[in-house]
Amino acid sequence: MRKFLWLTALLPAVLNAQSVVWNQKSHSDYRATYSVSYSADGSRVLSSSQCTESQIRIWDATTGQLKWVYEVDPGTLCLHAAKFSSNTNYFATVDEVGKLLVFDNTKKIPRLLYDLNTEGRGSFSIDFSADNQQMVLDGLDGNIRIYDVDSAYVYKTLIGHKAQVKAVDWSPNGAFIVSGSNDGTMKIWNPATGQTTYTFTEIRQPIVHVKVSNDNNKIIAILETMQLKVYDASGYYMNRLNIDVPYDIHQVDISFDNKYLAVASAGGALLYETKTGQLISRFNVPDGGTTYSLAFHPHSYDLVTGSENGDVAYWRLNNLNTSVTEAELPELVRIYPNPANTYIQLANNAATQQVTIINLTGQVVMQTNTNNTIDVSELTNGLYYVKVNNGQWQTLSIEH
Repeated sequence: MRKFLWLTALLPAVLNAQSVVWNQKSHSDYRATYSVSYSADGSRVLSSSQCTESQIRIWDATTGQLKWVYEVDPGTLCLHAAKFSSNTNYFATVDEVGKLLVFDNTKKIPRLLYDLNTEGRGSFSIDFSADNQQMVLDGLDGNIRIYDVDSAYVYKTLIGHKAQVKAVDWSPNGAFIVSGSNDGTMKIWNPATGQTTYTFTEIRQPIVHVKVSNDNNKIIAILETMQLKVYDASGYYMNRLNIDVPYDIHQVDISFDNKYLAVASAGGALLYETKTGQLISRFNVPDGGTTYSLAFHPHSYDLVTGSENGDVAYWRLNNLNTSVTEAELPELVRIYPNPANTYIQLANNAATQQVTIINLTGQVVMQTNTNNTIDVSELTNGLYYVKVNNGQWQTLSIEH
């Protein structure tokens, strides 16, 4: 018998479909939603879209009513990042060739303060300082720039990465900035001095997104190799958690209480427990395609997602109070090959047993009695759970 961290409820019951409160489109031509963000009080949702022409939209978070729309000029390309300042007085968005648009949001109708072509040759992420006076942008030239919000003056340029930087995040307390690069390193910066305070050199894979937890104690990194890593943000900067995700992944966010990680992926939105890495749920709107962006509500477990087909969906997440305890479980059943394409076999299984394959919404997709090969060629790509009638479990990844 081996000990595992496991949910006290049966797994299919926990991996349930989530509840959509409302679902709208970020673009009149149904172009992909590349970024979503909440206002500080959670009353508004900001979205930005694929080009051209890209659109920026603001929604009432409670009703889904469209409150404002702005279509950028044809010279602006896809808007991969959009963010409210922490006091909601500003919001900003930046396109993939580095054009920055900053809006005054203090009036009923937002007003464009300025747009400018930044020096970084392209940007994919943006964040505001805790005092709302500065913004940080990544750069495809390998540098990171801090801008003054009011004047658009470059306050500091952070130099140290050796390849494109596509991921930055400013800690909620304003004390540090995190960046992730195609050079396979993640850096912590002092925004006052512009100096690196620590470099994570062991990652060695391109980093596509970074996020600092709301208590400023953890850093979450998403790698191009479909991995998610959680590190301490201080002290020995230890690697606390690694999750292999069975899909291409794009963004990550962490809940207000730091208990849950939400991941935007080609398989939809994935929900994990921060402490254990336990997958809790996978969900998507019908025909949504890839989930490119997501954001947790600042004060609740509500979540907004942006998808390939232009959806901006507001979710009320269910079953997040399910406790995780240590329980004695049988050895996990051994399956090979895994990932699988056309067939699987159960290792060392002489007796005929009933095998059930369940998708992440809890639906039984196959049930068979066998002691040999199981044909899985008709299963679509994704993650499944295989249960044998002796109570053993195992995850199965299908990759055609």
